[in-house]
Amino acid sequence: MTHLVTLLALALPHFDAGGDLLPRGAVARFGTVRFRVGSLSVRRSHALSPDGKYLAVEDRDGIRLWDTDTGRVAKHLRSRTSQGYSPKFGLCFSPDGRRLARVAGRVVAVWDLATLREVFDIDFKEEGEFEAIGFVPGKDELIVTADQRPRAYTLDARTGKVIRTTEFEGKHWALEPAGPWVLDHVGAAWSLYDASTGKERVRFASESATKGESLVLSPDGRAAWIADTDGIVRHFAVTSGDQVTATGPPPGWKSVGGPVTTAVSPDGRVIYVANSDRGVYRRDVKAGQWLDPIPDVPAGPLLPHPDGKRLLILGKDGVLYRYDVATRRELVGPAGFEGQVTAYPSPDGRSVAVVSGRGPVRLDMFDRAGRFQWSDGLSGFGCIPHWSPDGRRLAVVEEKVIRVLDPVTGKGAGSFDVPGGFVRFHVPVALTSGVDRLIAPLDDGRGVVTFNTATGEQVSLSKSDGTEAVAWSPDGRTLLYASADKGIRLFNAAAGRFRTPWIGPPEGEEHNATGTPGFTPDGCSLLTWELQPSRGASRPRDVWLVLRNPRTGAQREGHELGLSPGFQWAVSPDGLWLAVGTRSGTVDLFDLATGHSLGRWEGHRDAITSIHFVGPGKVLTASADLTALVWDVRPQTGPTGPTWEALCGKDGNQAWKAVWALAADPTAAEFLRSKIAMPGRPATDHVKRWLTDLGADRYAVREAATKELQALGRLVEPELRSARERATSEEVRTRLDGLLARISPERTPAELVQARAVAALEAARTPPARKLLAEWAAGPPGARLTIDAKAALARLGGTR
Repeated sequence: MTHLVTLLALALPHFDAGGDLLPRGAVARFGTVRFRVGSLSVRRSHALSPDGKYLAVEDRDGIRLWDTDTGRVAKHLRSRTSQGYSPKFGLCFSPDGRRLARVAGRVVAVWDLATLREVFDIDFKEEGEFEAIGFVPGKDELIVTADQRPRAYTLDARTGKVIRTTEFEGKHWALEPAGPWVLDHVGAAWSLYDASTGKERVRFASESATKGESLVLSPDGRAAWIADTDGIVRHFAVTSGDQVTATGPPPGWKSVGGPVTTAVSPDGRVIYVANSDRGVYRRDVKAGQWLDPIPDVPAGPLLPHPDGKRLLILGKDGVLYRYDVATRRELVGPAGFEGQVTAYPSPDGRSVAVVSGRGPVRLDMFDRAGRFQWSDGLSGFGCIPHWSPDGRRLAVVEEKVIRVLDPVTGKGAGSFDVPGGFVRFHVPVALTSGVDRLIAPLDDGRGVVTFNTATGEQVSLSKSDGTEAVAWSPDGRTLLYASADKGIRLFNAAAGRFRTPWIGPPEGEEHNATGTPGFTPDGCSLLTWELQPSRGASRPRDVWLVLRNPRTGAQREGHELGLSPGFQWAVSPDGLWLAVGTRSGTVDLFDLATGHSLGRWEGHRDAITSIHFVGPGKVLTASADLTALVWDVRPQTGPTGPTWEALCGKDGNQAWKAVWALAADPTAAEFLRSKIAMPGRPATDHVKRWLTDLGADRYAVREAATKELQALGRLVEPELRSARERATSEEVRTRLDGLLARISPERTPAELVQARAVAALEAARTPPARKLLAEWAAGPPGARLTIDAKAALARLGGTR
């Protein structure tokens, strides 16, 4: 019954705090989808309706008509896939706003917006790929221009039938419909052509091909304005092509390179000019003077609203910004994120730090349900917060300074400056647990500094010949360096020296070809992402996840997961499962031990920028679509066979389902108690005697003690490490180093089953489950089962 209730809960629709529907499988949203129309990376084309009510935007999921007043999707058109080798996309509304036309490579389609009925959808195979599309004013016709050819086609907007084919003389860069004309810009001139005859009707002289000019026509097609990166705006008469006026740059204009953006108001009285994200400048054409600019606006297409009161800007980050032209102030919509968004949960998953911003960034703290807690402005760009293992401190790296914050209040708990001789801090940063230490790389890893967070003092500073430090081990003792051509290398932070040489890829290959390497949270593995050696020109190279020894870097095994470059990844705190966020916005879950796929979740509309686990069966993702989502990734079916056999089996998918079947079973604790016994351990005095005998005078005694301790392995690992720190004899240190080296950090098959059982109890969160976890945690200190149970209990102690 419990499992059935879970399945029903997963099937029900969920809504965010603003009342907007969540994707299937998502249970919470940070930020909002209002006015988040899609970034440049996914946005294919856009068009504003003649009345300004809708902004049509196409992405890979179709065409959405966004209500410009509410920021919600009013209509969604499922479009046919594009056709062609490198398709161009375009949208345009009919002059009366009743129809929407689309071009996508060779495909042209038209919709009736009242009924959402597709009028036609035609693949013009013989005509080839198209460049742009536009309605002909006053006629029921469309003009589509050819890509890479000086040709245009006039289509019947009701049937898609080709009415006329027009050839244009000379070389052309990109022909584009512009009202009754076809526009082109080649070399030192802008030209307007007659769409019926292909003859040039008028030419406007271009000042320079390197000044990023842009041209805009007046609504009645009688005037044209050309603006360049120097802020010069030239006015031309379309009938003659003569320059009427040339206006100097507006006050405050700065040339920053790149093309300028221009637009004209619907009444033709105001020209808008923008350069990067410094502001939008306005020219009153009738009065012949510059108006006060709209300051601090994002870069993107300018869309003057037909009501003349608003200016819409389609930001590169995907936000539809709106401004009141009278007050020059932004019309603020629902609170949401801008710029780049990444999310970092606390170790127990209760709190989530979100970094966002299109300039100087900010850090917002939320609880796991998406409720806002506090905000902090950050001075740097691309800041990444780092949690301490106990979740009580949060370190924020701001290039020249690291600030430590109280995550509950957001108040500062200390700050640390870059030591002399170095330029900046480098992520990642490690906040150690149980000891007041903060460890940070410097200048890409050319140095490592340790601070005492209680006193603020610098404890140590060491230099290295490594670059590109990328990850810390969970205990904060080992820093991982990665290089595409050299491979990986491990640095002992306490000793200030490298533990391994460069572990390079095969000849001619690259390490870390598709993802950044890192350690699993349980410390059992080091993960690298590599390309298999080429098997021939006709065979594609496979992307492999390689699991390595976290102490030596030696390769253990690999899994082919079918991933493409540019993904984000995270491993669950217990080291059992791998979550991957892709550039297409999907979330994939894998069993880490076997590489078997556990499921896929879809809902983000852009690339995933960060991914983390936030408790049993929960994954947090942030995306370039400017939202973050919490996903419920629990399976919706149980194992096909007996639960215990699935838990112990080699099928990762069945084992994953068995974990959750046990989590939903109220008798699971007693069942697991009967199946899993705590490993035995020799008396403490025996272990002490063998440790002492490592330094005995007689060789036979030393050898016997070494063999006894080696047989115990991980069960006496804490005592071995403690003895190594106290050892003064070179031979004793050598023997202890040998014993520790033989203790593999990798789980044995039996320990893997135990870890899955611990995961089931942690997910159950019932009193019997907690009781059994406590029993296991109280077992032999060195047992892997004990370590896993203690970690699970610690996580349960901080969850709701």
